[in-house]
Amino acid sequence: MALSRNIFSIVSVLALTTSSALAAPPPGKGGGNNNNGPLDLPSAFEAMQADTIWSVPNSPQDHISSTFGPRIKSSSNAYDWHRGLDIHGEIGDPILSAYDGEFVGIRNYTSGGTTVIIEHQFPEPVEFQGHQITTWYTLYMHMDEVAAYLVTADSNDEHPIIAAGDQIGTVGMTGSTVNPHLHQEIRVGSRCSLEYQLDNPNSGCSGLFFDPHVHPLFLQPETENGLSLSVSTSLTALEDGVIEISSEDQYPDINRYEFQIRDRKNVRASYVLDLNERTGFDATTNDILDIPDETKPYLSPVPFGYTADHWTTYLVIPASFVTNKNNGESFRVIATDIWGNEQSINFGDKKVSW
Repeated sequence: MALSRNIFSIVSVLALTTSSALAAPPPGKGGGNNNNGPLDLPSAFEAMQADTIWSVPNSPQDHISSTFGPRIKSSSNAYDWHRGLDIHGEIGDPILSAYDGEFVGIRNYTSGGTTVIIEHQFPEPVEFQGHQITTWYTLYMHMDEVAAYLVTADSNDEHPIIAAGDQIGTVGMTGSTVNPHLHQEIRVGSRCSLEYQLDNPNSGCSGLFFDPHVHPLFLQPETENGLSLSVSTSLTALEDGVIEISSEDQYPDINRYEFQIRDRKNVRASYVLDLNERTGFDATTNDILDIPDETKPYLSPVPFGYTADHWTTYLVIPASFVTNKNNGESFRVIATDIWGNEQSINFGDKKVSW
């Protein structure tokens, strides 16, 4: 079936790699800790999960209303590259610290509203984006009220220790939002976005120069997510290929998408999108990250709210992007979650070339 043109898309400045230089395996499945060096990101968060907390206890995990990565924003029905996790709640519902840490401060952002920032420590150094990282941060946005002890600490420039499960505030609608919810973020190594670091290179949170946001579902145990792939439209020389990718609504943790051109034994070319690593995306500014480019493979998200029972996106491969296909070749799409678990689907007529 043809993909409706009102489905939004994502800028995907994708790297083409030959079979002799394929992208590295996803962390956690062949790219993890070898016990002789720093942990990879999935291994580090897995080691902490016995002590992590779901931050909105009045809302079950199926109350996720927006996940990490490309989405359709409910307030505007526009495409948005979402760098957090939205958990629907009611105004005044308690918000708990997700993990032991040190209070950094309270911020008030135009979009994120009243925000609490907490700094945490990894149990061991973590390898991420070419750096060894020891710290990470959680941010809690759109809060209605901040706990009084933190308001006092902030006004006195104090940084008390906060335990996992301590109440830090309540769910609200401050900033730019149309529904009460907690917008929760994890930032690794720095609490500042890449755009801020580039604009303020002498800032105390600059120096790493990568976009630090990663998937907040790292704070929850690895669980069967019901990941499935299906072909909506098969790729031809004249028609875009469209692959539907979905998971259960409480586990929308898909992170990596790979499109391959292959024969029976070899991969001739591979195109990768990785949300945590930002492979295939330009995060130097929020505006650039949010500009769709449908001339390259891209993610086309389906609107998703807390009442949905499945999360769905489309991986679209423009026909014009695949300039040639040899006789005997077919296509494969591999979708991988944040823990390295993958599902794949093969499609395309091996007898057809162009």
